[in-house]
Amino acid sequence: MPMTRIDDCATGMILDADLIGEGGRVLLPAGACLSDSLLAALKGRGVGEISIRGQAEDSARVEEFSEKILIQSEEYVRNFFMFLDLNQEAAFELYRLCLPRVAARIAKGWTPPAGQWEEAPDDAGLPPDLFFRDEGALEDLIAAEASLASFPDVYLKLLEVLNSPHSTLEEAAGIITKDVGLAAKILKLVNSPFYGAPSAVDSIPRAVMILGLKEISALAMGVSAIAAFKDIAPKLVNMRSFWSHSFTCAVLAKILAGMAGGVSGESMFTAALLHDVGRLAILKKLPHAATAAMLYARSGFLPLIEGERDVLGFDHAVAGGRLLAAWKLPKNLCAAVLHHHDPAGAPEPREAAIIQLADNLARVMEVSEGGWAAIPGVDPALFAALNLPYGSLAQAVADAESQTKGLLGAFFS
Repeated sequence: MPMTRIDDCATGMILDADLIGEGGRVLLPAGACLSDSLLAALKGRGVGEISIRGQAEDSARVEEFSEKILIQSEEYVRNFFMFLDLNQEAAFELYRLCLPRVAARIAKGWTPPAGQWEEAPDDAGLPPDLFFRDEGALEDLIAAEASLASFPDVYLKLLEVLNSPHSTLEEAAGIITKDVGLAAKILKLVNSPFYGAPSAVDSIPRAVMILGLKEISALAMGVSAIAAFKDIAPKLVNMRSFWSHSFTCAVLAKILAGMAGGVSGESMFTAALLHDVGRLAILKKLPHAATAAMLYARSGFLPLIEGERDVLGFDHAVAGGRLLAAWKLPKNLCAAVLHHHDPAGAPEPREAAIIQLADNLARVMEVSEGGWAAIPGVDPALFAALNLPYGSLAQAVADAESQTKGLLGAFFS
């Protein structure tokens, strides 16, 4: 089994086999995602080398499929990429990842859904919109959702921890422990394979020690923010699918941050987890306009964000960034969400570019699951600037698929 020197390992890499310590004890299980804290701990224990999962091959190679399956796959996939120029490297790389995934599913008997682009969302029986386009603006939407009164007290206390340079691990642990429901959810998440804890984590103080002050606080705040949108009409959005996309995007963002280097994987995870929160605000307060935007996007094979801009006059990225700012989340998270469809305009373009790429990869993964959303694309210049090694996107997708399952299971249990 090939081994990699610990000094050559980076955040986001995946352990290929159990790391065994003295006495046969498992220090880290196979599939664990390396973080800065885990790498530091391994070096502190004197671990010199570990087995790292190699670059993933595509889930299947295009040439392995029959001409009939390839034609069927291309006809289905084409609609998702109509908005993009496949002559650009970044767009073609996304297409190259998507096509064999769909072909592999068809080869196993899957029938791609027909007519989902013509299917009109039904807005009958939905509550009235907060305002019509000519009678209100983005500011009204933010004002309606900006109040922190609906958030639990733990959110406000964690906000102080996250924004204070003098906060301690004990403070964060004490705050989370007092909210029994939140503490249980955090422990389930921390014990998922994604975090790769060497043994069961049975207390919040230990969870804080493993994840660190900022990450545990941000994760807890993200879970609290998620709970604020429980009353959206089910006919508008499947909340399990929504959070499945969000968690997949979050896992991808952390993996990509480790591959790209120079960016905090923990911050990217939180920003990606909340990157579509603006869409929830739109669905909640402007359900009829949101339905019209979805119909507009579907009928023109457009990304949803284009439908929002044309129908609403603003989009979910702007709404999300403004909403997080109103909730007093850290500025870098607000900026990454605000600019995740326009990373060149962000104060830290590489951070927003990672969220944008993670979002696109998550959408690519959903194409073979029957999703309808057109791929929005990535900024070609910033994609190149991330300088990701060849094959890294396929590796990121493969790793995200295995890690996200555990997170979702913990979150929805």
